[in-house]
Amino acid sequence: MGSPKLVLVVSGKRKSGKDFVTNLIQARLGTETCAILRLSGPLKQQYAKEHGLDFQLLLGTSEYKEKYRTDMIRWGEEKRNTDPGFFCRIIVQNVVEPVWVISDARRKSDVEWFQTYYPEVTQTVRITASEEIRKQRGWVFTPALKYCVSVRMCSISRKPHDIRKNAEEHHGTVIQGRYLRKVWMMESLNAVWMRE
Repeated sequence: MGSPKLVLVVSGKRKSGKDFVTNLIQARLGTETCAILRLSGPLKQQYAKEHGLDFQLLLGTSEYKEKYRTDMIRWGEEKRNTDPGFFCRIIVQNVVEPVWVISDARRKSDVEWFQTYYPEVTQTVRITASEEIRKQRGWVFTPALKYCVSVRMCSISRKPHDIRKNAEEHHGTVIQGRYLRKVWMMESLNAVWMRE
């Protein structure tokens, strides 16, 4: 495992804007400084392998992924119950960039793993968007997933930075949140982050 200077563990409901925000952070800092690490990647890859599915289609936003979503979540929970750090260890292998952005933390155990192994540099970031905006982006409530996705990342003992991202102004991009508490990052991000 590497030695990052900053780990941002990003969480948020489906269609809240997690990918948009994490891509924006990486664009501001540069790919040589910032790596986006996705927990869903190894999960989907291993699930596809064990079930004989098309991994590339599971990565997209197609109906193919939606067809397997519920079972994939159940399978991922079983893996995490057996070994909470299983997917976290996979994504940090061979990462050399000093800033890691975990773009899709969905479980408290994901956050706790990073807080345990990188306690001095880990910060949590919660992305929120109104239900109306999420629906405009294609989100549809799925009752079967309620239990799996109901883990509240904001219940973690360290309060996350909260970013509200809605598509009501500036061509779909309004970001309000706290500055990240790393002085050397503030100048790079000040154009897109505003104090609450």
